[in-house]
Amino acid sequence: MTEQEYRAHPALNASYLKNVLAHSVKYADWAAREFQPTPAMQLGTAVHSRVLPNQGFFDQYALCDVARNTKAGKDLAASIEEEGKIALTGAQWNTVESINESIKRNPEMNSLLNDGECLTEHPIIFTHPETGHQMKSLLDHVNVTRGFLLDLKTTSNLIGYAKDFWSRYVDLQLAQYRMAARSAGIEIKETGILAVETSPPFEAQIFIIEEDALRIGEIRLKEALAKYDLALATNQRGLDTFNVIEAPAWLAAKYAAEESPFK
Repeated sequence: MTEQEYRAHPALNASYLKNVLAHSVKYADWAAREFQPTPAMQLGTAVHSRVLPNQGFFDQYALCDVARNTKAGKDLAASIEEEGKIALTGAQWNTVESINESIKRNPEMNSLLNDGECLTEHPIIFTHPETGHQMKSLLDHVNVTRGFLLDLKTTSNLIGYAKDFWSRYVDLQLAQYRMAARSAGIEIKETGILAVETSPPFEAQIFIIEEDALRIGEIRLKEALAKYDLALATNQRGLDTFNVIEAPAWLAAKYAAEESPFK
């Protein structure tokens, strides 16, 4: 299956379902149809092409190291685009190369990416074993020999990444990826994220996702599917008309013994 065929397939993917759970089906539909990637997302795509094996980075990207606000820079960028490539500024190019070097210098990271039998940017169409929904996943990287499912992420700060993991529903995404791999007969023993910073010193770290986190991801995946089904059944694809703001537990506990002064 080509990437174009994968993108066109109507099965539900993790990005769509994350948007359903975080927002609404209406938002997820809009994002799938209209959303334009941010510069950070575009940089992340370039990093994937450079770091993951056999992704043809130099066939897809070229360096445009002349200022784009000059005629020479505009002409160079235009000639690169005419070749069907994406023009990267000098700063973008150096960032991608620095990230690649940071990862390749780490023996364990380099081994996971290159040693043994590996699958990279591997598309899978499958059926959710409990709900029967048709789903699709594009797996960043699987080291089949080691049974290691690895997802590559760029981040501004590794220190705060564990918090981002939950707020961005990455648990749902990786649970879906593992489900896809296992449906295709690929044994997955470990699941992890290779996260790398996009600014100096471009530190990288592998986060091992524990089984309990993946269990929660599987539950939240089913919640997203149930929300999707309900929206279609009731034709209420947007947010509910009313919502509620409650005091967070820590704040309620702080003032639990006090009464309102206006009683």
